Amino acid sequence: MNNNIPDFSRYDNWKLQNGSFIFSEGNGDNYIDMLIVIYRNADTYIQLAGGIATLNLSQNFTTHDNLIFQGGYSPSATRGGITSRAGLSSKFQIVGHLAHEFGHYLFGGGHTSLGGLMMGEPYPYFGSYMMNAWERAKLGYITPTFPVIDGETISLDDFVNTGDAIKIPVPFNDPNSSTYFLVENHKRESIYDQIMRGGSLNGSYDFTTTLGSGIYVWVITFGNIYAPITNIKSADGLWNWQYVGDYYAGPGWYDNKPWEGYLPETIRSSVNRETGKSDRYPYNILWNNHWASKWVDVGPTGQWSITRNCLGDETDPFNIGYNELLTPWSNPSSYVYGTTNISMKLINSNTVKIYSSIDSALALPPSKPQNLKLTVVNNHPVLTWDANLETDLAGYNIYRSENGGTPELLGFVSQSSRKTFTDYSANTSIPSDQYDYTIKAKDNTNLLSVASDKVSVMALAPKINIGVSEKMPSEYFLEQNYPNPFNPTTLLNYSVKETGLVKIKVYDVLGSEIAELVNEIKEAGYHSVEFNASNLPSGVYIYTLQVNGFSSSNKMLLLK
Repeated sequence: MNNNIPDFSRYDNWKLQNGSFIFSEGNGDNYIDMLIVIYRNADTYIQLAGGIATLNLSQNFTTHDNLIFQGGYSPSATRGGITSRAGLSSKFQIVGHLAHEFGHYLFGGGHTSLGGLMMGEPYPYFGSYMMNAWERAKLGYITPTFPVIDGETISLDDFVNTGDAIKIPVPFNDPNSSTYFLVENHKRESIYDQIMRGGSLNGSYDFTTTLGSGIYVWVITFGNIYAPITNIKSADGLWNWQYVGDYYAGPGWYDNKPWEGYLPETIRSSVNRETGKSDRYPYNILWNNHWASKWVDVGPTGQWSITRNCLGDETDPFNIGYNELLTPWSNPSSYVYGTTNISMKLINSNTVKIYSSIDSALALPPSKPQNLKLTVVNNHPVLTWDANLETDLAGYNIYRSENGGTPELLGFVSQSSRKTFTDYSANTSIPSDQYDYTIKAKDNTNLLSVASDKVSVMALAPKINIGVSEKMPSEYFLEQNYPNPFNPTTLLNYSVKETGLVKIKVYDVLGSEIAELVNEIKEAGYHSVEFNASNLPSGVYIYTLQVNGFSSSNKMLLLK
């Protein structure tokens, strides 16, 4: 043998015998079992396949030391190959791509739909460069913990380093179910834990950050086969999305894809606790005849920019103080295909409790209030939100902070069905300071939810004594309905400075009475009533308030 040629046959220590690989040093079978070819700067059009495909080599070939690589287009135990070629700009990307392609040799053809090592195109962007709990369990590397009792406390260390994971079958008492939750704790202690690369990271690989760390909850369906369907219960909620415009990102901004440098601008249109999509979901809106992802978002300055939120952002994981609950009433909810009584509560950053009944879930605090929005009516900030769904809700605490200071209790909305609050102490006609508002839901046992996401406005507010109830109104007032125009429901807010008989009626433009919404004694304070016009045609309607000799009216527009 030529001494300048290495003897690769010494690595041929495996043979296929009776359907199994047998290791015997120096006693192989003369077959190359896995061939890896890396073309770091290869042209895109080089026709080399990857993964379990056989490198597109149609014929056998023999190395200088008589090892055979078996060609052909069908995978076999003696025919594996990996090719890495186009679009890989760093060593880290090459390592991740090789791991993904070798995964095809382990799992088979096809891709998972979200997260983990085996996620599909456009790879490598959406993959997280390490196996998720499903993949590691499938190969026998880990055994997830099954909760067996209601209220069971389970500790989770860093998933990537330890393999700790929780598997919660749906339904709870069926360990053989192919539908289940997988819970992972990502502390980002490993450089390969690239669970988040969107948001403030803007698509970059950061090997030192802990951004995006927290408890991740995945929903697995068809979990007994490869490839399962994977979705995320993202802690910032599931939503319906609305297309609002196009963002020009420049030609060929990503791998010369066919959308010609334009990306869809999308905003959350409404809460969809069960079947909505997070901004991490790969394809959450139909745009220009193909399904598009959340690549761009509005930043703190109000300008659209490329954020790559579809790669994960800071709000995907559950964390203490941000979102600590997954229940049938939360957003996201714990429902899977319309049914489940399972709930989860964070105890601390390393511990969760798992519940299996509605009764135990009702003993938890309320879920985080959703969809808080701020508008200005008559120079006063008006807050609106989606009502919580818990049956034991007492109302909402309203908080305001000034110029980034500590939030202080501004008021309490005592009606659990009411979804609006007007800050009459803040006047936006003379903008001066920034006011941030949040709300917390409170149940009948005085348990409080975590704070909602905040909304902000510039205003000049007189100094008042902040108390546990709203400042009593100094006048009778009928606000403009919200939203307006509306379809088919809208809220009518009004203030009563002294207890009296309140009447609120709706008329058409010809003066005919359409509905009587209120006819009862109301105490002094701020009140609201909902008007449902689902049985009425589009048009202008007039609503009136009468109380203690005071009367007022406004117009509203129904658009169907």
